[in-house]
Amino acid sequence: MIRFVIGLFIFAVALCAYIINAQHGGILPQRDAAVTAPDPIVEAPASEDDIAATEETAAQIINAIVARDLGYPTASIPVGAAVRDTLAVLGLEVPDVQTAVPDKRFATLIGESLRAGVPDTEITQTVADRARAGDLAIPVGLVTSDGEIDLATFLRAVVTTAVLVTEGTEPVVPDLSNDPAAIISVDGYDYVITATDSLAAIAVKFYGDVTQTSRLIQANPMALARPEQMVAGTTISVPAF
Repeated sequence: MIRFVIGLFIFAVALCAYIINAQHGGILPQRDAAVTAPDPIVEAPASEDDIAATEETAAQIINAIVARDLGYPTASIPVGAAVRDTLAVLGLEVPDVQTAVPDKRFATLIGESLRAGVPDTEITQTVADRARAGDLAIPVGLVTSDGEIDLATFLRAVVTTAVLVTEGTEPVVPDLSNDPAAIISVDGYDYVITATDSLAAIAVKFYGDVTQTSRLIQANPMALARPEQMVAGTTISVPAF
């Protein structure tokens, strides 16, 4: 009797399992053999015309920067050396600065103008006129991103250096905490060049010293390889002291 009841119980369980399996298509889902993986998407290679168009656009941008006609000659004269030579015309010797350069016409013109008491605006106009006439080469560090001559920064540097030589005061470094173009980075600042910036002006902005242009060039060998061709909107690194 007991064997009969156990057999009946096993039969009932097997029957229930069969019914459930039949209604739900099996306990385990079956892989549909008709379903296949989608074909991989293969992008068509760029055509020669597309590549040529890209290269042409890049070449146009580069050529526009490199071949920009400033309308006046430039010279790789360190701004600090030009400041030193200007002060030498005024009878002030500045020790421990960059070596002398053969072309001193720029420094001589400004030094003689300052000694004669010529106003800054008149000096600026004379320098611009002489440069555009081809009689004067402008230190590349004084060329702004929009191609102007940043003589105001140079004249401030002459005054600052003269005070430093005669009175021994240190250059004043401006507060950049509210300057939206100067962003503090790990090693100093990241700075976005503006249209009116010259390399000398950036050196004064961050270091209070126009002779620090070489530090900026060393930190940005690509962006500042040709300071007279700086591009507004370019971000450069300004290392901390």
